[in-house]
Amino acid sequence: NIIVGEKEATPAMAKRTGNPEKLSGLLQQLEGKIYQQWDNREQFSISETGAFAEAITQLGEQFDDPPITNWGAQLQQAVSAFDIVAVNQRMSEFPDLLQELNDDLSRFGH
Repeated sequence: NIIVGEKEATPAMAKRTGNPEKLSGLLQQLEGKIYQQWDNREQFSISETGAFAEAITQLGEQFDDPPITNWGAQLQQAVSAFDIVAVNQRMSEFPDLLQELNDDLSRFGH
């Protein structure tokens, strides 16, 4: 794997190529109902976590955003493998994912 600064590069660090309007729409979706779901993650069953991951992946695809799509796919993969450590790691990254999207939107002047 590649090391970026002090962090190991993951597929979720894929290049963001979407236009600002799409990214803004994606952020609205993620900060709304999706964030509310994530906020209740402690009560998720493994199947609910899988459904959450699928919803994230679909949003990433809908809004043409590789970092979100890849993060959702990584979470789906962890759920499929019943890798609870990886599931917890991915879920803990969700706020950082939103912050990166916010930062990217700021760079685009939005």
